Amino acid sequence: MRLGAHVTLWLVTGLSCGVLSTGDRSDETNGLLNGIHVQGEKVLASMPVESLLEVHEVIVTVENVPEKPSARHQQEKKSLLKRLSKSHGKWDTNHPRHRLMEALFGFSRYKVRQMAELDRYKGLYKHATSAQKKVLEKTIGYSQKFSKVEKLLGHNQQLSNEIVEAALAYYDISHDELSAHSKAKDEAGQLADRSKTVYPFIDSWSHHATTADMVRAVSFPDSRVNSSSVLLTEGDFVTQFKSQKSQYDVVVTHFFIDTARNVMSYFDTIHAALEVGGYWVNFGPLLWGSGPFVQLSLDEIVAIAKSMGFEFVDVDEACGEIVLPGEKVRGKQAVYGFNEKALTRNAYSAQFWIAKKVR
Repeated sequence: MRLGAHVTLWLVTGLSCGVLSTGDRSDETNGLLNGIHVQGEKVLASMPVESLLEVHEVIVTVENVPEKPSARHQQEKKSLLKRLSKSHGKWDTNHPRHRLMEALFGFSRYKVRQMAELDRYKGLYKHATSAQKKVLEKTIGYSQKFSKVEKLLGHNQQLSNEIVEAALAYYDISHDELSAHSKAKDEAGQLADRSKTVYPFIDSWSHHATTADMVRAVSFPDSRVNSSSVLLTEGDFVTQFKSQKSQYDVVVTHFFIDTARNVMSYFDTIHAALEVGGYWVNFGPLLWGSGPFVQLSLDEIVAIAKSMGFEFVDVDEACGEIVLPGEKVRGKQAVYGFNEKALTRNAYSAQFWIAKKVR
């Protein structure tokens, strides 16, 4: 038998016999194929190694998840829009709608604010001597960084504009209202707050190994977020979940418990929200904020949680090293500031535990 025919027979037999399996088959089909399975094995055994061919078939099923909001989503959005109404509560700079407008104004004026900083860098560069500039331009083309960063700021502004448009639609805010807010801020000479970018490392020129690192982009999928896939509840954790007793299987506190003014109230809320047998999963630091009622060390938190009816369970070593001898809490470095190529690091020894509510 010629090699070509040999390989062809092997492939046909393999696919027919299920030697090259591409998925589940019915019992009837499998029964039919078993009759020629032995012949397939003989063909495989007789083939020279160099003629073997491995075939993979990958079938991908793409499913569009419907974005129809649930009743809970609809109710929460209705409540949110009510809180955002100017007629709800006292209208001042702390009003939720005013804070939202400030955020959107920040996104809309992103490039203007960043250009002010870039112009400052240009002004500082003028203080270098002519001889120094000659070396800088000839060796690394230093001034080219200014034009390149300015161009990238324009790309970031485009993304910021899209964020603004999406927010206006979601929160039912008109362009006229945002324009009026922006005009008032501009006339008052107030700058927009900082906002995140798609070229996030050009805002700071420090701690870069290379200029290429500084101007690199961070990519993310260009896809619409399914807003019904998660329910966001605006408000204070303690008050929003006060009435929801024993309704949750799991409560996850991620970089959260140290934000409490009164962490004991957080613990009470977590315990109340969980059903018996439910789990509390925590990951984060213990950096207590300003004016906390109590500031607890890790061993104190463990002791209090146990007294409330939590039982700490074993977790995998991948979650970090044991922090307290004899306990099941683990610590793992959690870096914040997400430039992995930077020449500096800021990190916490974040604490991880899983505690089961036993009573």
